[in-house]
Amino acid sequence: MQSNDIDIVGRKTFFIAVESDMLPDSQLEDFLSHGYECYLVNDDDFFPLRKKIDVLAESFPGSIFFFNIDARIPNITWEPYVKEFQKKHEEDALVGIVYTKRESPSENTRIENYYVWQARLRAGCIGIQPKSKSHFEAIERVLFETKANGRRKTARATCDNNSFVTFGYKNRRYRARVVDINISHISCIMDDKEAVVPIYEKMQNLALNINGMVFNADAVMIIHREKGGVLTCVCMFIHTDGTPGLEPATHAKLKRKIYQIVSEQGMESLRALFNQARTATR
Repeated sequence: MQSNDIDIVGRKTFFIAVESDMLPDSQLEDFLSHGYECYLVNDDDFFPLRKKIDVLAESFPGSIFFFNIDARIPNITWEPYVKEFQKKHEEDALVGIVYTKRESPSENTRIENYYVWQARLRAGCIGIQPKSKSHFEAIERVLFETKANGRRKTARATCDNNSFVTFGYKNRRYRARVVDINISHISCIMDDKEAVVPIYEKMQNLALNINGMVFNADAVMIIHREKGGVLTCVCMFIHTDGTPGLEPATHAKLKRKIYQIVSEQGMESLRALFNQARTATR
């Protein structure tokens, strides 16, 4: 992937053999809310981890790989494996490690010296300490410095066909299909072009159903776009005083829902990719 492509679309980040207790969903949700697309990839009986990693590196050049060197994986000895992977993919991947900090300072120094100076990892050597959030901050710093979110400032979720918004305008109720949503905007298709609300018009108490999540919000119309006879409108969520945003409780629930939608769709795509590679190697 060329650098200018990364500037636009960003990088995927894969946490290899990192369990959820080390990197919980809540933290992945926070990363995604800033536009960082991250996935946990673990070993299973369906497709060996080494082969999964090879498929990911080939399919998504420019990605970031964080290896958990404390994980016990058949046929992988982390020090030589990570060093070899870094050498092989130094032009098309960024590599880092995570590990649980040792009680011995000299052992921590040995690990850092090996991975930073001998293996020459470019995405960091991040020690995890129980009850500390410093490793989250260190990971996010890597994601920020490597422009992993590209031009994304937040995550956008593609909604299912049953997602919709209803609203009142000029003494009538209208309904539109929601195409996608982020924490601040919705994009929807208007079936009734007569129902188009003028740009910058405020709308109160929109009723939304986003992949089964039901909530109400105020919004302002900001974009009309027609292509091929299809009219798409974009609305921005606002508070009752007109300032941008959602009420805190709704914001938290929608943030969680967006993470659920994006992560499920992403993992489904990865599973299909692994299944295709597994079938091809039979």
